[in-house]
Amino acid sequence: MKLHGYFRDNAVIQADQTCIVKGAGTPEKEVRVKITNAEHSREFIATCDKNGKFAVPCGIWAASFLNHAITVTCEKESITIRNVLFGDVYLGLGQSNMELRLKYLYEYPKTIEEYGKENFRFLDVENTVINYNGKGIFGLRESADDFCAEFCWKHASEISDAESTSGFMYIFCGEMQKKTGRPAAAIHLAVGGSNFADWLPRETIEENPELRRAYADSLPLAQNGQSDAGCIYAEKVAPLKGFAFKGAVWYLGESMAWEGFDHTDTILPAMHALTALYRKELRGGLPMIVMDIGMQSYGNLFVNYANENFGFACREIENLVQCPLFDLSHRWIRPDGNEMYHPIHLVEKTAHAKRAAMLFYENFIAGRVIQCPKITDVKYGNCRAVVSVAHSGKLQTSDGNPIYGFALAGDDEKYVTAQAAFTSDGKIEVFSPWVNKPSRLTYGFFAYNNNCNVTDGKLPLLPYRSIYENADDLPYAVFNPAFFCRYEYLFENSFSAFGGGAGLRSAHTAGKLFGDPAARISYSADGVTLNMQYCPQQACFAGISPEILISGQPHHLERYDELCLELTAEKELELVGIHFRTCEGEQFYLVPHENGKELRNLRLEGGKRTSLFFNLHSAVDRKECTFALSPETRKKIAAMQITFRNRQTENAVTVHAITCYYTAQTDAPATGTDNKDKMFRYGDEK
Repeated sequence: MKLHGYFRDNAVIQADQTCIVKGAGTPEKEVRVKITNAEHSREFIATCDKNGKFAVPCGIWAASFLNHAITVTCEKESITIRNVLFGDVYLGLGQSNMELRLKYLYEYPKTIEEYGKENFRFLDVENTVINYNGKGIFGLRESADDFCAEFCWKHASEISDAESTSGFMYIFCGEMQKKTGRPAAAIHLAVGGSNFADWLPRETIEENPELRRAYADSLPLAQNGQSDAGCIYAEKVAPLKGFAFKGAVWYLGESMAWEGFDHTDTILPAMHALTALYRKELRGGLPMIVMDIGMQSYGNLFVNYANENFGFACREIENLVQCPLFDLSHRWIRPDGNEMYHPIHLVEKTAHAKRAAMLFYENFIAGRVIQCPKITDVKYGNCRAVVSVAHSGKLQTSDGNPIYGFALAGDDEKYVTAQAAFTSDGKIEVFSPWVNKPSRLTYGFFAYNNNCNVTDGKLPLLPYRSIYENADDLPYAVFNPAFFCRYEYLFENSFSAFGGGAGLRSAHTAGKLFGDPAARISYSADGVTLNMQYCPQQACFAGISPEILISGQPHHLERYDELCLELTAEKELELVGIHFRTCEGEQFYLVPHENGKELRNLRLEGGKRTSLFFNLHSAVDRKECTFALSPETRKKIAAMQITFRNRQTENAVTVHAITCYYTAQTDAPATGTDNKDKMFRYGDEK
């Protein structure tokens, strides 16, 4: 006789739902299940089918911290499992951000101290076979041996076990047990690099034209009759058919950010298919929290579209609630600095998991509808837009500053940073001196979607765009990336996978492109100063990352021919160049020019104010090759960093101004008799 692998010592079974004990014994023979705790005992009887399989309904059990013993008897064989609880069981579904182990989190081991005492339980469903990107996982199918591997339920207080489970689900489960006062358990199913095709049966994908087209590469059968499609579903979900669960957290989408718009467009039909199937096969209704993807080092805008489509799914599918992350920490480097992990893996997950737990508890347990405020309507006129917001609290800003995060455009589709203010009737008025007839609005959407600050006191206002263009036909030809800032704040992203992270920082801050954590920024009426220390282990690099729209006007770098940088170095200093990153992830840098000659690794004389000119028609790529920098590429510039190499024990450089010049462009903006436009000049109020 065998029991389904779920039934092992220390298991947690979903309370308030019929308990069904599964296994395999002697065909067509009686099977008895006895459930005993310190207070009473109950017995249930059924018959094995002709194949020996049995599923014995054992009544509904209330949540309790009483330990139970379950004894199953068929003919002369008996199996007993002990220390079983009835409580709430949550599934952790998704890919690497769900899979990321507790020991890799920034908060470890503090997390163990906070949640280990809760002593909840968890189960990691390990992969039988795994290759890169989650492919090649072909596990247990439906059979008499379903899930009969010796899976092991573990306790949160066992540090060696806890540190190797999902950090997110560990925190989420601990929070749920604290909130409900009921036993909680997490079943971790996630696989890094997986995609929707891995989580849906092959036949489900083939029946849906949109999914079949998107995941055609996953459908062909191999010699063994298997395909990539449905591999994780077969391994980890199908064996749970008929079991009841309190709910689930879906944390998958990073692969969408890598694979492009055609995949983000499939999120909506895929979520419809997945929730319909899982709720049919798993009991309990399976309410679900859907995690946003953290905005970090994807090198493109696909994350915005992925999160947007998850939002569409949550509006269309019952008991599906979106959990945004853009306003929370995106740290991805270990605090000891000895190891660096992939920047899509966010390591400060306590706030993320606590928010997910709060949303699950409020919406699905307490019965209070708590969801993020969202823009429901925008009306244009009188040189401004009036925005209506659905919210459950009082609209305010999260940092006490005036509103930032909005952009406006006219019919030319050139978005510019806009000012905004709350109105007396609970709406938001958005305006910009650069857009006389606004017809388009975004909030926290393009470029970097976490740089916005409207909240209802509990949750952030969700990113929004009023024009839903086809994801394969973005209007880049006329699109100026929208930057979301208010004077001294911006979202600074790393220029490479080794940049050390991203986040809402001071607009003129020490860049993290090459390190130098000792670099500091100071301000004065004359400019912004970068203070550096000599650090051989980190290549002595440091940088200033100014928001190129600091003056509140669009940069329009495609219109200009030259950029002038005015600076003063305290001691001799080497200028590497001005590094740029586009909203599509292209990376390159400019070096000064003099009489048509590139001045690479230019040594700046100490104590001398210097004006350096950069040709905006020519740049250097990451292979150190010069290439023509087209206006189309310059339109998409989203971030910049002035990078220096310091060879002194201590040094400082002050940037006084950045000015751009045009000479040949016939459509250059009219600025009087001068042929230059100010990007920013320090000392300005704006």
